[in-house]
Amino acid sequence: MHRFRLALRQTQTRSFASQPAPTNAPSSKQKFDLKAFLAAKQKSQAEKAAKRKAPLRDAAIPHRFVRLVESDTGKLTTLQPLASILATINSRSHYLELVADKPEPVVKIFDRYLEVTRAAEAAHKARQVARKNVHKEVQLSWESAPADLAHKVNKVREDLLRGARVDLVFARKSGQSKLDPAAMEQRASEAIEGLLDVSKEWKEREVRPARGLLAVFLEGTGTAEPAVDTSDTTNSQPEPSSGKKFALFSDTTLTDQEHLIRRMRKELAKGSRVELVLSAKKTGPSTIGLEDDTLSVNELQVRAGKLIKILKGEAKEWRKREYKPMSAKLFVFLEKEGGPAKGKVVVHKGPKPKKIKPSDIPDLTLD
Repeated sequence: MHRFRLALRQTQTRSFASQPAPTNAPSSKQKFDLKAFLAAKQKSQAEKAAKRKAPLRDAAIPHRFVRLVESDTGKLTTLQPLASILATINSRSHYLELVADKPEPVVKIFDRYLEVTRAAEAAHKARQVARKNVHKEVQLSWESAPADLAHKVNKVREDLLRGARVDLVFARKSGQSKLDPAAMEQRASEAIEGLLDVSKEWKEREVRPARGLLAVFLEGTGTAEPAVDTSDTTNSQPEPSSGKKFALFSDTTLTDQEHLIRRMRKELAKGSRVELVLSAKKTGPSTIGLEDDTLSVNELQVRAGKLIKILKGEAKEWRKREYKPMSAKLFVFLEKEGGPAKGKVVVHKGPKPKKIKPSDIPDLTLD
């Protein structure tokens, strides 16, 4: 028995040693295939983007030839290599996105800064809509203390300023004297007198004299109407409305600068004030040192002076410039040059805006 077991072990050892080595084992002399690696990486990125249902961008676009949407005319170009388009894009400030796949792949160039701004504006509008959809109910007593009534009215005023709807329900508590409908209407009108500049009654009042209830339905306007000024305004000049903010980075392209100046001119023509923010930093992440990636305050002042020179005769600085070293930003405050004549409103006929030349645009790109 012992001899049989020993012979069986020797047979198993010989059969295992006689098995050939696997043929798919990696060879130490095999070369690295860069094209195959990049193709596999591109395919992996495309699969991940498809799982996330996100738009395909840049190298994740699985097409060798595409048609490009021209930013100026919106027309489609002829088929051209995807790699040649990607080579002309600054990945820090722009990106390429696949907008259509059939019948032919179509791509479009997007500005990162503008897209972030639009997303922020859309989120702000969504919050405003959500605030307006708020509906609250506030209960008050006919004999509430003046301090308690003023506190609740101030809270209601804050909700109305957000654009919400508020139902004010005046009720009679046990032990309080009964009021006729006319007295109830009078007291309710006195209580909401301080809310009429920020709201309106969107529904008729409900009165239940037997139970001593009266409900007032208010809807906020979102803004407070200015008080009527009865003083003499014959020699007064209207104050410019609050303007918009415009940001300019150190790597903003000439095309974007021209677009920004046109928007500023449009706001100034309305009589609005404009706040220009010149940032010493770039729009995208930097791959070089901070010393080469930012501009000094003197360089920002020079670029601000060039921009104001373009708007000469159309705008002027109404406030001293501000520089914040922590954020490396220079703030320039502009308003319309001249203004309406005193005592009457006239159409401002200022100098005709001169055509922007490439030499007039301050070069904010870094060498």
